[in-house]
Amino acid sequence: MTSRDRKAVIVLGMHRSGTSALSGALNIAGIDFASESKHFDADSNVNAKGYWEHAGIVLKNEKLLSMLDSSWDDFRDYSERLPSLSGLDEVKNEIGGILESDFNSDSPIGVKDPRMCRLLPIWLDVLQDKGVEPHFVIITRHPYEVAKSLSARDGMLEDKALLLWLSYVMEAEKYSRGCRRSFLTYHELMTDWEKTLSRVFDDISIHLDISSSATLEINKFLSVGLRHATVQDELADELAKGDWVATAYTALRKLEVGPQDADATEVLDTVYREFINGLRLFSSLVFREGSNDDELQKSRKQYTDLLVNFESLQAAYDNTRDDYARIQKAYLRTREAFTKTKDEYDKTLEKYENNKETLDAIKSSFFYRLFSILPGAK
Repeated sequence: MTSRDRKAVIVLGMHRSGTSALSGALNIAGIDFASESKHFDADSNVNAKGYWEHAGIVLKNEKLLSMLDSSWDDFRDYSERLPSLSGLDEVKNEIGGILESDFNSDSPIGVKDPRMCRLLPIWLDVLQDKGVEPHFVIITRHPYEVAKSLSARDGMLEDKALLLWLSYVMEAEKYSRGCRRSFLTYHELMTDWEKTLSRVFDDISIHLDISSSATLEINKFLSVGLRHATVQDELADELAKGDWVATAYTALRKLEVGPQDADATEVLDTVYREFINGLRLFSSLVFREGSNDDELQKSRKQYTDLLVNFESLQAAYDNTRDDYARIQKAYLRTREAFTKTKDEYDKTLEKYENNKETLDAIKSSFFYRLFSILPGAK
């Protein structure tokens, strides 16, 4: 089946918010996240049970961010630049090609990469062009848990992590409006996944018959060990301050009950406007830009070169794997033909041996010997 007229479950959420745990559970439940051979390998120190990210898709998203002179940990607003990016159509076609070639089952497509939160307008164009209907599942995690997790993993300042969280979750919510979508928290997923996923599937109108064996597998997959950082009452303190983070998180929680709740989206619009205006007002102080930023430009170029090299290696690997698959198929066909020929040879040999035994018996018989000595017998 081609991608046209298919459904896609798009998992959105900030990094370290449980997107991998959610995607793994959805995969077991029956959503097609492509062959695991297409995924990035699991990292025992970060995501021991896998990222559930298609490597090719992540590389295309990284390519888009590089074209924006940006990266996953950049919270600046570049939404106005997305439609006019040079080379955008080429990347869109590459993403569409992946959707066509690597998702071949009849199940709904599953795609997960937190970067998509900020690149969603591009993805919506690709999905529409390919006739794929998006169904968004947006997972949120307590923002201070996210900040602590990023601080532990990357040494990121918690204040920066909170600004990143805002940019990811607010743009995921904003760009997914009008589509079928569902909101959940990481805490809900980890404490009662059956009830939570049942609600999610109802929200997005996709219903799967989860077998008893799949249920056991999801129970095993969603172990408490997946949760790395927890907080207690820090958000309650921030709520009293009218903090952007606390206000946005509270509004997102309301969307769990009504995914298109007008009051909640109005609050989020207000926070988003204030957030973007603040970034524009203080960008010259927050970001090092301009002709003197040689170190940053050099790092970005090195990153871009590495990305191109990685894509080349990925393509070479894919070609080698395809060659191996073709050789293996040819070998199997040859082995099957050999086995068939050998079976026919064995049957012919068996007939020959039987006929030889019969002929030898005839030759040793009295009548044969008598006939052989008669005049004219040869």
